Amino acid sequence: MRKIKEILRLKHENGLSVRKIGTCCNLNRSTVSDYLARAKIAGISWPIPDGMDDETLENLLFPKNVSTRRAIRELDFPYILQELRKTGVTLQLLSRLAKTDLLILDEWGMAPFNDVQGRELLELVDDRHQLHSTIIVGQIPVEHWYQLLPDPTVADAILDRLWSGQLFRLIVYP
Repeated sequence: MRKIKEILRLKHENGLSVRKIGTCCNLNRSTVSDYLARAKIAGISWPIPDGMDDETLENLLFPKNVSTRRAIRELDFPYILQELRKTGVTLQLLSRLAKTDLLILDEWGMAPFNDVQGRELLELVDDRHQLHSTIIVGQIPVEHWYQLLPDPTVADAILDRLWSGQLFRLIVYP
């Protein structure tokens, strides 16, 4: 609960952006946004009312009797790359994709990456890392994924996040 209290303090007392709060608290932006949204829905601001203990705060922010729906999105990867080329769409699209519980990226590697798209993909994968599930579907062998990205440093970072944790590979031969 200390992190949530610190997030609320930094937002309401110091007026910091979600990105800066995430950096200060060593949390993903999506986590910070989620906590702030939960606090807003629960009507909690800063300072936290006197007498509100951690258990009460947790019950208000994370109610146990609310049914949760899982968001699943399946998108063709070339579509995502096309959308990332449009002005003003990037942050909105990345934010929506980062919050999706299960993201299925189809046709991986069918369209070429450029440097900007590689960095945007890194941001998306980083926001989802260890929080949400991602399925990548394509005909490009995993061994060649590194070559799809023009910047080797970005390629290392993306593949490190994709391949860490639980990884399942299904290879279908014709």
